[in-house]
Amino acid sequence: MSLRGVLLDQDPFCCSVCPELLKEPVAIPCGHSYCRSCVEGYWDQDDQGIYSCPQCKQTFTPRPTLRKNNMLAEVLETLQKTGLQAAPLALCYVGPGDLQQRGQRNRLDQNNWLVTLLNSRKAV
Repeated sequence: MSLRGVLLDQDPFCCSVCPELLKEPVAIPCGHSYCRSCVEGYWDQDDQGIYSCPQCKQTFTPRPTLRKNNMLAEVLETLQKTGLQAAPLALCYVGPGDLQQRGQRNRLDQNNWLVTLLNSRKAV
């Protein structure tokens, strides 16, 4: 089964800070992922020694060391290599109040994407 040319919803792969596809995705201790530059910029804005997740607002002291989200980076790279088309960036839009509501759905969507991606790699 080839996924080339399939239109995918980007939502599970969007940064909630910049709302674009994740670039150099990093995970923070609560498990949410962001573009490295976005979360660093978010924390640098109001550097008072207490750092919070832009989505769930969990706080961290001291500032967490950002680690690359290898699995997400590999999925994004594989999607690009297979020529899959991304849905319009408007699908990445995060409006007021959307973050809490979308968080649960995104976890389910990400799991479905991973299963689909792994199955497609086996079929190729």
